[in-house]
Amino acid sequence: MAFVERYVRTIKRLRYVVVLFWVACIAMGAWKGFAFIAETDFTFNPPDDSLAVKATRELDTFFFAFTPPIPHGTVGGFQAVIVLLQRGNGVLGNDTEAFTLALMSEYRNDQICYDQTLPFRSYYSLMQLGFAGPAEMHLSPDGTATYIDIQADDCLSYSLYDYSMQVRDTVNRLAAQYFPHGEVEVRVTGEPVVDQNVQDAIEGDMLTCDGIAFPIALLIFCITLKSLRLVIIPVINITTALLTTFLIMYPVGKVKDIISIAPSLILSTTIAMSIDYSLFMLSRFREELADGAKLQESVIRMVESSGHTVLISGVTLSFCFAGLLLFPMELLSSLGVGCSICVAVAVLVNLTLTPSLVMIFPNFFSNITMPWPCCRKAESADSAPLMAGDDDDTPYTERPSSERDYTKSSWYKFGVHVTNHPFIVLIVALGLVGYPAYAGIEMKWTMNTLSYAPRNDEATTTFADLLDVFPGSVLPMQLLMVANSRDINLTKMYSDTHSVIQNVLLPISPAGTQVYSVVDYPNVTYALTIACQANVSVSPLCNLTRLLVTRYVSMNYYSPTGDFPPAVFADIFLGVDPNCPEGIQWLRDARSALGDAGPAIGVDFLIAGGSTYNFDTIQTVYDAFPTALGVTVAVVFVVVGVAFRSILIPLRSVFTISLTLGLVYGLATFVYEDNILNFMQLGGVTGLGALYWIPPILSFSICVGLGLDYDIFLLTRILEYRHAGMSDRQSILMGLARTGRIITAAGGIMAVAFFGLLFSRMLLLNQLSFFLVAAVLVDTLLIRTMVVPAVMVLCGRWNWWPRSMPAAKMAGFNLQSAEYGPLAGDI
Repeated sequence: MAFVERYVRTIKRLRYVVVLFWVACIAMGAWKGFAFIAETDFTFNPPDDSLAVKATRELDTFFFAFTPPIPHGTVGGFQAVIVLLQRGNGVLGNDTEAFTLALMSEYRNDQICYDQTLPFRSYYSLMQLGFAGPAEMHLSPDGTATYIDIQADDCLSYSLYDYSMQVRDTVNRLAAQYFPHGEVEVRVTGEPVVDQNVQDAIEGDMLTCDGIAFPIALLIFCITLKSLRLVIIPVINITTALLTTFLIMYPVGKVKDIISIAPSLILSTTIAMSIDYSLFMLSRFREELADGAKLQESVIRMVESSGHTVLISGVTLSFCFAGLLLFPMELLSSLGVGCSICVAVAVLVNLTLTPSLVMIFPNFFSNITMPWPCCRKAESADSAPLMAGDDDDTPYTERPSSERDYTKSSWYKFGVHVTNHPFIVLIVALGLVGYPAYAGIEMKWTMNTLSYAPRNDEATTTFADLLDVFPGSVLPMQLLMVANSRDINLTKMYSDTHSVIQNVLLPISPAGTQVYSVVDYPNVTYALTIACQANVSVSPLCNLTRLLVTRYVSMNYYSPTGDFPPAVFADIFLGVDPNCPEGIQWLRDARSALGDAGPAIGVDFLIAGGSTYNFDTIQTVYDAFPTALGVTVAVVFVVVGVAFRSILIPLRSVFTISLTLGLVYGLATFVYEDNILNFMQLGGVTGLGALYWIPPILSFSICVGLGLDYDIFLLTRILEYRHAGMSDRQSILMGLARTGRIITAAGGIMAVAFFGLLFSRMLLLNQLSFFLVAAVLVDTLLIRTMVVPAVMVLCGRWNWWPRSMPAAKMAGFNLQSAEYGPLAGDI
């Protein structure tokens, strides 16, 4: 207590300095902080030792004139701007051909930096080159749609988005010229376009979503504390914490990749934590004033009790967010950095700015009445304004907690029923969690672009149409086949690799999968290849051979140094979207099957392009998940154990948080994988048959931190009563009675803050919102109010082991009223 008293006196002396410091942070944040949003992106890279990176490097080595289109989410390489053409009675025609060739002409004239042989791919350009098979992949089965694939190279002197907008403008101009009456519908999409629209959607959603959540959260705060004046403090705290966090993140974004969803998540977290922490602090402040304490005494008690809760909660939550740094992906670790900073700033603001404001304006904030009809009952003699002379420096003296009879509160009565039947409560809780937890363990994840692209955006709907009609063509894969030795018989290599493709790869591939390569043409032998390359024969077979060799055979084998073994590759057009669960499973199966078949024929098989970069990145993250989980649990155990000097308390915390996670992950699986809410036709809870890969990973750390937040608040009050001499059960009941309303209100505020993300146009944020809102509600309404009291009453005095507690000596309140009967088990 001596430290807290000194701390409060120091804050009182420096209160104007504290306020000026935070005002300076607000001013700097308003000036530079929002520039942080522009520093975010949605790119990510697999580890350097991943199969995708190895395959891409090998393609660069053996086919230096060809770099495959690397999918979204990479730094370097190529991204595609795609033009979709559709006409109901058949898209092919003279006008479509003229449009395509005109676009190709302008595109190639504009670009001089490509080292690709096929930077512009369309039905007509591929047919001109003689690649009939790949050309057919650019035409829909019913002939009503075709697409043009334009690769954007990193040698551009301006951004991919600017280039994609130039392509769009060119497309629109040529479409008006060749389709003056709208005969053909022409739309532009692709990763650069979608990515920029994600950025724009996030900025818009921040205003829309949190514009809905913020006033509702403040209303809950106002009703809970029954004070309109105290609402001013969380508004100031939110503004201060948000702008300060953005100010700190601005230089961080200059040196570290920051994921695009970071600003939205930081904003929601700031609103949630600032209001929650303000609620914890000011509810205790109001309680002390109502009990007749002077202002400074009330501030000391507020900092001693709720300030301790806020500090422990903030440290624990920051550690949980920092657990994201354990994932080998910079964009995920950037969220850990951002949210850890956000929570730390929220803690500092509440522990310094809140008491400073209260002591600068003592009469204003000590008047805790609110002139609203629903809250006029709060007006009473014990809430009179602070009078002159109350704000003095007289030594603080310990006094007992309020002696009002809380046994009449609904939370106390509820706690009596729970603690009278703890085994039933646990059995019911385990029954509720069991099946959903099992479903959550088996959840599927996807890398589908539509999961993060803004809903109802033209580029998104166009991309969705592309995936429906051309699932594997939009993201083709490349199968690289490299001989183990230069001494291999090339004719036999052609034959063996063709056999592997036909007998191993295609049987495990989805229906509609097509593979094109030189090895798929039995008439094109190595001998014919040499013969056609050595003379100028214009026979159709030699023309085809030259085209195939140019495209699919490595010329490095013929280099003077003779260092390169023979290598060929094949184009794979999968019959499904490579990023969907079926496409992901195919990649796993194909790598395994080809890895087994390669050694027998002396050839190494590597798959590049398509979903390989995304898959290897995400698989690395999921491989690291058990480590992150273990470290997070260990940190929780240590922080909670040290804070409460107990071993059983952190074990119980891990158990109850596991129940929350099991139920929440199961519910998310039901909604987004089993699509049980699709009938509502609400975008935020619309399932695609799998969850996007980010929310399950990201939600774990956040849900653990939020669960501990309320746990610590409840435990702090229980411990306070136990130290005052109440029995274990009395302490639990009184802790529940005194915090039940606050925890419920805090949970409501937290749920509202994250609920705003359900109105986002991005399914990724919708899913993340569902996880967090469900976790908060489950933890608030079920775990913290029912399971925790039930477990603690069963453990009794062992809750605090090895800490020793004073003997129960307070009679407390009437715990054996006739209405409830004896409270068996009091110690």
